[in-house]
Amino acid sequence: MTRIVHFLCLISAVSCSVLSGAESTAKESTYVPTNVFEMWDDLEVSVWARPPLLSNPTNMDIDAKGRIWVAEGVNYRVQHLRQKGERIMVLEDSNGDGTADKSHVFVQDKELRSPLGISVIGNRILVAQPPNMILYTDVDGDTKFDPKIDKRENFLTDFNGYNHDHSLHSITVGPGGQWYFNIGNTGGGHIADKSGRSFTIGS
Repeated sequence: MTRIVHFLCLISAVSCSVLSGAESTAKESTYVPTNVFEMWDDLEVSVWARPPLLSNPTNMDIDAKGRIWVAEGVNYRVQHLRQKGERIMVLEDSNGDGTADKSHVFVQDKELRSPLGISVIGNRILVAQPPNMILYTDVDGDTKFDPKIDKRENFLTDFNGYNHDHSLHSITVGPGGQWYFNIGNTGGGHIADKSGRSFTIGS
């Protein structure tokens, strides 16, 4: 039996999409062909999603229903292509054919600038966006952030390395329920939580 390994639009040194104005459009893009991957005989590589379902993905997580949540980073470093801020997208394979066919925006936030981590823990969505680890709580569970219903707060703050690869990344839940996260060599500093407690992180 062949096991299938899917991947989201591989970006490496190629472009996943181009932007027109503030939003992405499906124009000519360059993709990494699947036949460049060397696989065992019982594995197969196929494309699960590509633009316009998502643009320039930086990180992803999978929720309990099998939907893939993607952080986008089209404003990386010197780019200012999306004036309304980056998006967190929710992708799904609604008909079970092995490829994504639906996507929608969970949130678009002006504070988001190439976030490098997303973690979905129940109805809590944590986005690594230095100087903050932002926590969105999807109160009504509709996977669409509504500021009138849902909640947004800074779970942790004061990380260094804004819009930098070597900064804050995603949270992983351990088997004992603890939350773990990692940062690069520019992300340390005097971190604070919601209660005001501070922690010094350095290398």
